[in-house]
Amino acid sequence: MQKWYSKIILALIVALAFMIRIFMITQAPQGAFIDEAHFGYLAYSLNETGADEHGTPYPLLFKGFGDQKLPMGAYLMMPVVKLFGLSNATIRYPSILAGTLLVLGMYWLTRELGFKEKWGLLAAFITAISPWSFFLSRFGFESNLALLWFVWGLVFLMKVPHSKNWYWPVLAGLSLGLTWYSYIAYRPVTVLLAIVWLGYWWLMRAKNKSLSNLPRQTAYFALPFLLLISVWFHPAISKANTARLEQVGILEDPGIVLLIDENRAFCDWRFPRQLCYAIWNKPTVIGRMLFSRYLHTFSPEFLATRGEAVEEFLTVEHYGQFFHLLYPFFIIGLAFLIFSSQKEIAPSTKVLLIAGLLLAALPGLIVGEPQKVRISALFPFIVMVMVLGVRALSQWLVPFRLQTLVIVVVVAGSLAQSAMYLIDYYGVHTVKAEFSYQSYMPELMAYVDEQVNENTLINIVPFFSDPLMFYAYYTHMNPAAYQEQAVLGELEVSGFQHTVEIDGLWAKKMTPEEFSCQGSKKSKEKLLYITDQTLAGYSLIKEIKATNGVHTYVKIYEVPVQACE
Repeated sequence: MQKWYSKIILALIVALAFMIRIFMITQAPQGAFIDEAHFGYLAYSLNETGADEHGTPYPLLFKGFGDQKLPMGAYLMMPVVKLFGLSNATIRYPSILAGTLLVLGMYWLTRELGFKEKWGLLAAFITAISPWSFFLSRFGFESNLALLWFVWGLVFLMKVPHSKNWYWPVLAGLSLGLTWYSYIAYRPVTVLLAIVWLGYWWLMRAKNKSLSNLPRQTAYFALPFLLLISVWFHPAISKANTARLEQVGILEDPGIVLLIDENRAFCDWRFPRQLCYAIWNKPTVIGRMLFSRYLHTFSPEFLATRGEAVEEFLTVEHYGQFFHLLYPFFIIGLAFLIFSSQKEIAPSTKVLLIAGLLLAALPGLIVGEPQKVRISALFPFIVMVMVLGVRALSQWLVPFRLQTLVIVVVVAGSLAQSAMYLIDYYGVHTVKAEFSYQSYMPELMAYVDEQVNENTLINIVPFFSDPLMFYAYYTHMNPAAYQEQAVLGELEVSGFQHTVEIDGLWAKKMTPEEFSCQGSKKSKEKLLYITDQTLAGYSLIKEIKATNGVHTYVKIYEVPVQACE
């Protein structure tokens, strides 16, 4: 039974998690990513018209920009947008709530795996303040919703083998099934981990009489899980299961073929062709790349000191996914997990943690370098290994009466680092990286909206993703009008397809001369050309600058109307 003071501590941890996630939610940063803006406009469109931006009524799968968006994000935003309106804050409320509830989920998951109450509180504390969970919760990321369902699904799944109640396996099946509606990287992870966990207990069934209900409990889990995921195998939408992988997956990367051909050519100069072909081929190259990404996922650079190597706006400078102080405990916990005896850690717990560490990151790594959004399913397993490391060290120090000191150092040190991190995030990082966060977008779209009229033609050169969706989102464009007026561009080889026209507002890659010609054909009196480039010979009528006024992000030119030659 949970002690009264533990309830107070847990409540304080949850309150802390909520406060740091919602604080300055519209100021740090001031802009929105295109995917969260798109989900927000989808929710707005569904509320107003009962259809998405393409006019499809309440779809299970959103065509979007050709990226085949899953439904959880948009449908969860619908009531929030209906109640509070469409804004950068409201599109993030579901994620903030998910990140807060994740703290409770990690507490109970740790307890279900056999850890004492204080270690459950430590897991909740790490979850509340870790840069990984904090960052996911600050934006409308689909993966953060999936992470919540995943962790609570694991909590319920832990109860299945020994429980006599039908509702635990049913809740496990429903929760893990709902991850399939949130973020695609969780699909193989949920299936494989459920097989590993239940498979282990089936192997133990002959030796353990308390597992007599396991067949029935397994059925209670499998039925709702399979029913929920079965819709994704319908021929009409089954292609969406691999759409994202085909767009950005490692197997579709043309750079790999070029690399292989180039290195074979160099190798041929000095070694037999058969040897060169044996070393440089798709299986060996892709295998080395995946192995390198996998090792980097658990490196101190990614987890503690640097974070994302490519998309640096996803991480605060000099911070990884967790605070520096906790990384040594991850290494200690990992060693303890591998070499500990049955008396020190339950075999079932060891099986789940090792399986999670091995499997959870792989779907995300197939797409690219480790990134907190894509590999979020790994988060709970790393936290639990860190807790295991703190527990192991404190147990070793029992004879020296330093057990409490270890916990105090971890908590106090993490709080100190958290304070520094949050000040950096709120006050420095989100200002320095405001171009990546597109914080200039509200001002730009407000200006564009002022200029839109029947005599003006405006072209926004797409130097950022999907200008017309941003326009619809920030101006709260009537969804019925968007559905009627939107003109799609050509279908790209990757499968993406973007809106390029909404009446007198365009988003096309064309030169000012080409735009001038088109304006003449459309009999427009005024032409505005919006770009991030400096154009000689054209009238610059407005610039949109950084918050500090140093950098210029957007330049708006008036182009003369000239007849085509």
